[in-house]
Amino acid sequence: MTDNSVSATLMPPAAHGRSAAEVIDAAVQLVREHYPTLVSVSAVALTPLLLLAPFAGVIPRIMVNIASIICAGYAEGCLIVGIAAVYTGEPIPSVGALLRVGNRVAGRVILITWTRAVVTTIGLIFLIVPGLFFYAYYLLGTPVAVLEDLKARPAIKRGAALAKGEYGRLIKIAILTGLIYLLLFFGAGVVTGLLTQSEAMISLSSTVIQILVLPAVVAVTVLLYYDIRERREGLDIELALGGSAAPATA
Repeated sequence: MTDNSVSATLMPPAAHGRSAAEVIDAAVQLVREHYPTLVSVSAVALTPLLLLAPFAGVIPRIMVNIASIICAGYAEGCLIVGIAAVYTGEPIPSVGALLRVGNRVAGRVILITWTRAVVTTIGLIFLIVPGLFFYAYYLLGTPVAVLEDLKARPAIKRGAALAKGEYGRLIKIAILTGLIYLLLFFGAGVVTGLLTQSEAMISLSSTVIQILVLPAVVAVTVLLYYDIRERREGLDIELALGGSAAPATA
């Protein structure tokens, strides 16, 4: 039997949205019960990065970064479906089923994550604030692309429309989530470097941290998507009545 109270328990309605700490805490709660399934999906999707780790220092860094964006985009598409199922109280699909869905939506999600990474990096290089704005602008594009079944361009526009008026909160949540992630990611690399001084082991440990943390990072994005839609569009009521998550405009 499904539990349709999951949404109300984790993210009760709030007129102005949840704080960064509340969203991150809810994301951790959301993935905890189904963590073995979600982290298995993350591990399979990021396997190419594990295979590249022994060649760290040999392969050009730009190629590793490109592979990382592609693998992480594929993983995000798979994880969004599983996390959304948990949030709405539906049975979570198997690892194989989530990976198959990821195959179907991988192209659009990777395109959005690639665009987000490029424009955010450019914005951060020239001035920090534009980079953060670009990240918030593209943040909700991935859950929109997967959960509303839209191609990359309309998903980006739809995600930007949802983000409008929420940029300050989205940026705060992105900064806090990013800091936690980077502390774990680079912390693992530093510790491994001190112990082994092996570039291959540093790359391997950093990828393992990425695999372990990615489900919670994606859960933050999914929760923000549902939080905004519930407050603006009454999505929680629509789902409770058996309706679809896709808006009429989509």
